[in-house]
Amino acid sequence: MPTKRSYLLLLLFLSGAGTLVLEVAWFRRMAQIAGATAIAMGAVLAAVIGGMAVGALLFGRRADRSPHPLRLYGLLEAGIALAAIVTPWLLDASRVAFDGLLARFSDHPALLSATQFLLATLLLAGPALLMGGSLPAIACALRGERDRRGRDLGWLYASNTLGAVVGTFAAGFFLLPTLGLSGATRSAAVL
Repeated sequence: MPTKRSYLLLLLFLSGAGTLVLEVAWFRRMAQIAGATAIAMGAVLAAVIGGMAVGALLFGRRADRSPHPLRLYGLLEAGIALAAIVTPWLLDASRVAFDGLLARFSDHPALLSATQFLLATLLLAGPALLMGGSLPAIACALRGERDRRGRDLGWLYASNTLGAVVGTFAAGFFLLPTLGLSGATRSAAVL
């Protein structure tokens, strides 16, 4: 019979897969909008890694004090799903801003790249904050015996990382080629 720990491992596996599908889709969309692969890659990585670090700090503290950390986890994941649905429209709407930056700073490539990078990072920082809070929230749900905490956290992190690997593979080799950007993003929202 599956245990609470088994369900939590499955949840983090799916969460990791969905998150990396989103990252790959965001990178592809951002490269189309910004017109530069290096800016898109740097912005997505900066937003996701930085946002997740800040999100882990903010929501980790909240999860530590929460009597219901699984509820917090559920709210964070619902927010990520909503962001997965809304972000493509937000990115498409930002195309006007990116085109304006290109027109204004075309004679200053360094300034153009810096402002494009900043705008792209800001557009993705919100969902990344929510993503960063999911592991601390679910880890607090396993407040068990003191001698098992490290091992439990290790398994949760491993499950999330394995999901991320599967999500990256699925996005690149299956979801994007067969469903396109919008379909891959919707798949990530479902996860």
